[in-house]
Amino acid sequence: MKSRISRFAEAAGLAGALLLAAGAAAQAQSVYGGVRIDMSAIPNGAFQTKQQLQACLQRNLPLALGGRISPGARGAPILVVRPLTVWLGNAAATDIRDEFGGGSGTTSLDSLEGEVIVGGQRVPVTVSANPDFGTQGLPEYNARVRTETLCQTFAYWVARRV
Repeated sequence: MKSRISRFAEAAGLAGALLLAAGAAAQAQSVYGGVRIDMSAIPNGAFQTKQQLQACLQRNLPLALGGRISPGARGAPILVVRPLTVWLGNAAATDIRDEFGGGSGTTSLDSLEGEVIVGGQRVPVTVSANPDFGTQGLPEYNARVRTETLCQTFAYWVARRV
């Protein structure tokens, strides 16, 4: 007859082996044959932002995904990243309060919404950040820095979600 300790050790060993196998299977599924960035949802009127966002995602997605992109991997799905909306908050909307100190006190956040498509499955990704209005005298620079910040954050959240 086995002791309780040996039965527990066997059960723990079996559980560990199952977790190891599940981890290996999950790791094998997380390799992608490539990344494609679909900018079709961003309007052409936002041409500069659209170009900057695409270039930023091309730089940051491979960094965020690390070694999970393997262009030669047979059967590996292509990761499609599709930004849907980019919103840079309005400096005038910061710190709105009523006369009693209440009110919303909200900041118009910068945000980037999009989705990742892997094997036909859509995974939503949304990031937001408090805008830095310190460079209001340089609006183009300010917008570029804020878009870059959103893009980098978005790339790392894409890597976490897939």
